[in-house]
Amino acid sequence: MIWTNTSLFDSLLPKELVTTTPSKATSIILGAPPIDIKLFPNVKFVFRAGVGTDNVNFPSDIQVEFPSVKTKNYIYEETANFTCSLIFKMLYDGIGDLTSWSSTQRHVLTNKTLLIVGLGNIGQRVKHKMAPFIKNILTYDILNDDRPPDYSKADIVTLHIPYTPQNKNFINKENLKRFKSDAILINTARGPLVNEDDLYHHLKITNMRAAFDAFWEEPYTGKLTEFKSDKFFMTPHIASSSIEFIEGCYEDFKSHYLQKLKKQEEQADKNPKLDRAIEDAAASYSNFLKGKKVIIIGPAQYVTTKPFHGFGEKIDNEFDVVVRLNRGLDVIDKYKPYIGSKTDVFYNCLIEHKDNGGIIDINRLKDHNIQWVCTIPHSDVKGNCHSNRLSPMVNSQTVTKIANNFNFHVMDYRLYGELNKGVACRANTGFAAIFDLLHRGVESLYITGFSFYLDNFTPGYKEGCTRDEEEFAKQCFASKRHNQVNQWEYSRKHLKDNPKVILDDVLTKILNLKALSREEFNEKTQDLYSNV
Repeated sequence: MIWTNTSLFDSLLPKELVTTTPSKATSIILGAPPIDIKLFPNVKFVFRAGVGTDNVNFPSDIQVEFPSVKTKNYIYEETANFTCSLIFKMLYDGIGDLTSWSSTQRHVLTNKTLLIVGLGNIGQRVKHKMAPFIKNILTYDILNDDRPPDYSKADIVTLHIPYTPQNKNFINKENLKRFKSDAILINTARGPLVNEDDLYHHLKITNMRAAFDAFWEEPYTGKLTEFKSDKFFMTPHIASSSIEFIEGCYEDFKSHYLQKLKKQEEQADKNPKLDRAIEDAAASYSNFLKGKKVIIIGPAQYVTTKPFHGFGEKIDNEFDVVVRLNRGLDVIDKYKPYIGSKTDVFYNCLIEHKDNGGIIDINRLKDHNIQWVCTIPHSDVKGNCHSNRLSPMVNSQTVTKIANNFNFHVMDYRLYGELNKGVACRANTGFAAIFDLLHRGVESLYITGFSFYLDNFTPGYKEGCTRDEEEFAKQCFASKRHNQVNQWEYSRKHLKDNPKVILDDVLTKILNLKALSREEFNEKTQDLYSNV
């Protein structure tokens, strides 16, 4: 699980990988604010989503990675651009008044003096970018200059030094006294480089102004917010936040994170006792299913349409084994005439999130007289499996409760891995269940309620989720992680002509489509939904 203190990847990170509980985290995406690593006992990997190192001081057994050189250059370049934009804003903001159609007197930009404090990757770029506009550019190299910066000559001072304990309060009341009374201070580096109280009092008694993108605490609500924006201008730590940086940084994170997971998978010790238990359970599961007439019911909305009314009785009385998926139990009461109520086998991803398999309620499973609870093994995002172990997002206590109350089956990792290889992605739990069942010697397998998300989820199936059934289905249809086109094509090849497989009429139409298209599906099935 991943814990983060930056919103940088909010729209990119899969929600099921994220935790807000430090003790559950195994990895961290670290923004600018510091953290107490002692609160994260299970973390072995940190990705710093930025270039600052002032908050990166962790034990040697924790792997720390940074963005690539290419991504860092986006940060350096855009932060320099942003700094220049703040310089121009502070120099030219408020120089005219539309109401009175008047202007204030000013000196030409060329004759201004700019002092750049720090000549690293960003400071050097600011110098280069401002050179065509300002002829008097002073610099201070914190590593090589013995004498302190000459603040007295500067109209604009911009800070580009790292934050270290030695650099804390680098700008304080003593050197603020040497600033010109109408100087401008720009800070896109770190808030604590400047003493907050000293700056506040100095702005109170002088004509000095400041523009900050980095603060002492974020979001910043401190005393400097008393000033109007023409006196103390603020931006919410966005100097480097270009789309190119965010996307590049996320790709860098994924690269490091996936390498870490792959290494963990490859180095994971096999557990012979666990493997034997899973193999024994698989043998029992095969004996349970062998020669049985089985039906598996998916989550598609079309099973609640008029042609399926009354099919629930057939499900309950004519099949030896009824298989349901994830949150399929949630809609039984409402749609019993369509989907029945009998449940013998329950496949669930066991990721107890409302957007995934839902909360596992042992008592409710007992109420439905479920005989077998089944799940799939862990795989990486590409579908590679290396062992029978479950996803790290699965609660081990839940697994223990299931194993103590039901027969428990984990699909063999080699079978799941081969299936994933065949569909070139990570197969959905329900899709994997179909091929797991066919592997168990069933007499026949009736498949209903599967639409590859051309259809919406059954109403109520995603109750309490962050999105409704229609929006959720559309997102699932577009998923790259569970590629629906690949799974559809695989089904056309392996299910259509399988003598053990019986497809409902709608699924038959779907597998006969020329392409997996919502438009074509709606055209072929439009008569269904006038009778939902």
